[in-house]
Amino acid sequence: MPMRRDFSTPTPDLRLAELLSALSYALDMVEGQPAGHCVRSCWIGIHIGRELGLNEAELSDLYYTLLMKDVGCSSNAARICQLYMTDDISFKRDFMTVNGSLPQVLRFVLSHTGMNASLAERFRALVNVFQNGGEIAHELMETRCDRGAEIARKMRFSENVVEAIRAFDEHWDGGGMPKAISGDAIPLYSRIALVSQVVDVFQMGNGPDAARLEVQHRTGT
Repeated sequence: MPMRRDFSTPTPDLRLAELLSALSYALDMVEGQPAGHCVRSCWIGIHIGRELGLNEAELSDLYYTLLMKDVGCSSNAARICQLYMTDDISFKRDFMTVNGSLPQVLRFVLSHTGMNASLAERFRALVNVFQNGGEIAHELMETRCDRGAEIARKMRFSENVVEAIRAFDEHWDGGGMPKAISGDAIPLYSRIALVSQVVDVFQMGNGPDAARLEVQHRTGT
């Protein structure tokens, strides 16, 4: 299991796991998360996988999905800056706390669009976002998910890992992106990774009780 370090018998798999663990800290910075977010999410997800009875091969694929879930994030950074006239890191960080409800989404957009721009520029940006918000969100998420999946494929990870990264932002109720698939059609590793991310974000922000409440609140969606 890659999570267990044994320096007495180094192997290619172990070296890859070590390298990705280190690079995950760079991914945390790209996402605006505290250092260690990917590793903590990985720890959480692996424990969920074990509770579900996944075997060692499945846990290995889950491990790499968890560490590489954000590998495509930098691909949409420039587009976010252009559309929302904001810093993409703070935008991505704060968006992780939005549960998808209309009031939360509206508050988020209003508080993160063109705050340092002129009134006229901010007004034009907000009109564009409200008129084309669905299309914009789909474009950003599709770019992120597809780019991350292709990076994983080029690194010769299994297709299970590739497709799990591609479906990372899909939701159980079909309200996710980029394909709006739902329920069991979403790869199990994707579902575990998304839950693990939510747990870490809210636990680090407001403690374990907040994380439990948020997971309960999002159950079924």
